[in-house]
Amino acid sequence: MKPRKKPLLPVPGNVSRMKYLLLIAVILAISPGVKAQNHATGIAERVFNVSDYGAIGDGATLNAIAIQNTIDDCSKHGGGKVVVPQGNFVTGSVRIFSNINLYLEAGAVLTGSLGDKDYLYQKDFGFSGLGAGAKIGILATCKRSAAASQ
Repeated sequence: MKPRKKPLLPVPGNVSRMKYLLLIAVILAISPGVKAQNHATGIAERVFNVSDYGAIGDGATLNAIAIQNTIDDCSKHGGGKVVVPQGNFVTGSVRIFSNINLYLEAGAVLTGSLGDKDYLYQKDFGFSGLGAGAKIGILATCKRSAAASQ
């Protein structure tokens, strides 16, 4: 008696081979589209380090302009990863745009500035009515890109 060959594609006990193959075909048909969608976002393909734009993590220097310039440059290039290295980076409000990942390395801290003038108002983002005069925090998210706002 010849030894029985193992099937190329093992089928679970109570599922017919045809149903199983159909399920595999559907999964394979969907998979390339999912991969293309994830790749199309472009997130985290380029890396922009805030230190390369002049940010200093000494716990005293105001870095809002350097951090905003990093985010703006990242957005102009279609998005990517904005990296804050180890250190204490003092900042006021900064706007972060779509397709950007803000990544804080181990030991990185974003500290809010003590200066009231370093923060934006809600009205700067199109809010009106009650509370529009209130200040926002360190990060403000925007749907449009930096290129569209210039």
